[in-house]
Amino acid sequence: MANATQNHLATFEAFTTHLQNLDQEDALSLVEEALDHGDSLESVVTSLLAPALVELGRRWVVGELGGAEVRAAAALTRSALLRAGPARVPEGPAGQVRAPVVVCCPEGEDHEIPADMVCQVLRSYGWPAEQLGGEVEAAELRGYLTRRRPAALLVSCTTPCGLAGAARAIDTAHDVGVPVMVGGAAFGRDDLRALRLGAAAWAPTVKAAVSTLEEWAQTPPQVSPGRALTDSYLNFEAVMPDIAGLGAPRRRPQRGGGGVAGPGRTGPTLRRRRAAASGMVGVRVGGDMEATHRADGRGTG
Repeated sequence: MANATQNHLATFEAFTTHLQNLDQEDALSLVEEALDHGDSLESVVTSLLAPALVELGRRWVVGELGGAEVRAAAALTRSALLRAGPARVPEGPAGQVRAPVVVCCPEGEDHEIPADMVCQVLRSYGWPAEQLGGEVEAAELRGYLTRRRPAALLVSCTTPCGLAGAARAIDTAHDVGVPVMVGGAAFGRDDLRALRLGAAAWAPTVKAAVSTLEEWAQTPPQVSPGRALTDSYLNFEAVMPDIAGLGAPRRRPQRGGGGVAGPGRTGPTLRRRRAAASGMVGVRVGGDMEATHRADGRGTG
């Protein structure tokens, strides 16, 4: 057990170093080795890809790494994820062909990597998941869901700024008869906020999401169209972190080269840094579906 832990730690540290140095070949090789040794895609995501991005996000927060480097590392991680993901979705029980499920980030949320991770892990479980990306507008979502008629919509949301968009996505999907499951740091650590926004379910892990999808395949949930909360309240809730942090002290200007702010520029406030740190934890995948949002480098600098 001790040797396995040491080996995992060494692999994690090596992968993180490769990401920071943008060593694509070495980073992809480590992912392929893990899969060759029998690790599942879910294990690779939860123990390697997501934690490494969170660590790089932490280094950005404390000024050890620039925002551009984090974005480049995120792009490299996405490449590794897509390479590790299944080329074809495994068949369901007894050759069952499942209806697709759709994964997206709502308006106001552009951190796509956790949704990418959820999508690929769902595919590895035999669910044909389709990723729509970030900042998906309700009108576009309505058309897509109407044409595709998926079994469910999974909404991934990290920051409170995406909650109003998540509520609109829930309303839109339920209006066309598609049940919505939500997950991500913006929804908190229980189902209270998800239910207040009108979601049919909240998933703290991908395994929990799969379990819910299996239940819905047997007994589709009843969804009722209609607004759970007003736009005014949703917009107020979305800016609550900024309101709470208005009194935070401002970081001193960085001098010399390097860092996020650059030479002679005033660094972001500690409020923004703390918000970024909390935003690094996003959608839990597998063991903990809160795994990496802000680490995709969006909004850095």
